[in-house]
Amino acid sequence: MDPKYERVEKAFEFLHARATDGVPFTVPNVMAATGWKRASVSTYMIKQWKDVLASDGHGNYRMKPEFRRLTLEDFKQLISQKRKIFSQYRRVEFGRVVTYEFLLPLTKEDKLRDALDDLFYTDTIHRRLLEIGVQEVGGWILRESGEGEEDYLARVCTVVSEKFVGYSILHVSGRFRGGPIKARAEVAEMLVNDRKYLADETTAVVRFIIPVDATKRIDPRLSGGFSFEESAAEDGIRAELAQIRAFFFNLFAEAIVRTIQGEDVIWLVEDTGTYRRLYVWERS
Repeated sequence: MDPKYERVEKAFEFLHARATDGVPFTVPNVMAATGWKRASVSTYMIKQWKDVLASDGHGNYRMKPEFRRLTLEDFKQLISQKRKIFSQYRRVEFGRVVTYEFLLPLTKEDKLRDALDDLFYTDTIHRRLLEIGVQEVGGWILRESGEGEEDYLARVCTVVSEKFVGYSILHVSGRFRGGPIKARAEVAEMLVNDRKYLADETTAVVRFIIPVDATKRIDPRLSGGFSFEESAAEDGIRAELAQIRAFFFNLFAEAIVRTIQGEDVIWLVEDTGTYRRLYVWERS
């Protein structure tokens, strides 16, 4: 044992054993196992270990099984500073999310990333909104009375930044037929002439997940479970879905389609929770 952390390591071993066997213990038990004084043990119990301790109110304690998740290094950091063992979270639930998935060859991934990353900056979004036209954008987000153009565009940029905060890229292996379906004999002739009939290709699936704010609920466990009556807010959901779609297609989808060159078709799957659509861009 490291002399500097000898008592800490003894405490970890003792508490880990109690978390494993479930045997109750007292403050004097911890004192005997570690060599700490009562004041030190009491302080640790009150400040650092309270998240994983269960007390019967009569001086007897049990370690919660969660303590076994901690490593010795985690425990050392816990002893050296006042902080909670486990982070505290507030559960937020969305009754509806919109998912978009672009399917593109992996060879286009670098260009794809560059095109998408550009749209995470206010100046790029601002420029794109001007290209689309303030009047058309006004159909997605109403312009307030007396609101100047710059203030309005800044507000729209804020809305976009809240809706689209990132994307994920998955790599999917697949096999595709290159051309019309053929008989085995015809394919054999193609292979003899070094022409491929079936090709292996890795596809990059670019996924966007956008929560619908109109269906947001905070910590539904405290209110008897999640129960969302869609009909009560259908107009709000419909309006938000239209807004999400308008921004996605005009900002992100168009940026991707204009950047990816040389593809015969580009596929996009849209899932709003109530319907699922496939969009195909075909080269004309």
